[in-house]
Amino acid sequence: MDSNDSDDLSWDPTKRKSILSYHPDQRDEMTSPPIQKDIMHCFAMEVTKSVIQEINNDVFALLVDESADIPDKEQMTVVFRFVDKDGIVKERFVGISHVKETSSLSLKNAIDPLFTKDGLSLKKELSLQKPANTRWGTHYKTLLRIIEFFSCIIEYIEYIQDEDVDNIKRRQANGLLKYFHTFDFAFYLQLMLHILGFADILSQALQRRDQDILNVMSLVASTKREVDYYYNVLDMQLQAFNDLFDEVNSEILFWIASLSPMDSFSQFKKSMLVRLTELYLDDFSFVERISLDHQLDIYLDNVQRDERFTNFKSLGDLSRVMRKSAPCKQRWEKVNELVMKFVGCYATVTNQKASDQSKNDVKFWQTNYS
Repeated sequence: MDSNDSDDLSWDPTKRKSILSYHPDQRDEMTSPPIQKDIMHCFAMEVTKSVIQEINNDVFALLVDESADIPDKEQMTVVFRFVDKDGIVKERFVGISHVKETSSLSLKNAIDPLFTKDGLSLKKELSLQKPANTRWGTHYKTLLRIIEFFSCIIEYIEYIQDEDVDNIKRRQANGLLKYFHTFDFAFYLQLMLHILGFADILSQALQRRDQDILNVMSLVASTKREVDYYYNVLDMQLQAFNDLFDEVNSEILFWIASLSPMDSFSQFKKSMLVRLTELYLDDFSFVERISLDHQLDIYLDNVQRDERFTNFKSLGDLSRVMRKSAPCKQRWEKVNELVMKFVGCYATVTNQKASDQSKNDVKFWQTNYS
């Protein structure tokens, strides 16, 4: 469209010229490449704007990785990692930038215009490395520091949760504390530390300017052997678990966890415990299951307030206290019976599985090596 026609674009739609009144050469269809490119650019700007609004001038981490387009040109992909106002950790892709090399200084020079365009500040960024050779793909030292200063990190986040005047930051701190105390966090931390421990030496060797090809090839082979060995161990453990616990027994494990006294009975789930009694119809009649359903609510409130039930580490600790205390045995008769059933019968199932496996191993050795 000619620039001279800009006056025709009145704010009043009724006063604008019809698009059909323009010559076809002056009209761009919505499917034309220029219009499509403009639409995608507008969408990208709006998405980035919404991400920045969600960060809300708070701290964030920058995840940068390398990729290549079809002509095999080096590209830098940028992702923001932050904690929202509800304490949920989020990752949002925000852009791609072409770079000539992948040193930290080069990446920083490419990131600066991106931050300036979106009105962000590097002072709020928590993970950008100082100018030097970049360390693609490894955060091994970061994980080591987290483990080394974990107690200090927890204390600092607890301080923010309890003392910060900003309610959003307090909720964010609360969300982080909950995540830090989950099994998922501990498992992923140890898993990544184990894997990156294999790859760290190789990663450093690959980034040296004066690379020793023979040494690098040897490190690649060693790293691959360690990773393959690690996978083999995981497969063996998984197979052993599947051999030991069938689908029903695996489900029982989760139900038993509902009665765990750890962390002041935080995993307690009455519905699962009631469901579990249905597997033992000879031990729990219909009336007794109804009675147990009523007992469990009062039982949970009572044991959480009783000092004798604090700092328990296992179901065995719970069973010992309940057996020694006559009032507990009388007051929580069916609950006590359920605890004893868990401690006793499941050990029987496990031992039976182990015994069957031992018999199979003996038969195998007798058949193949006698």
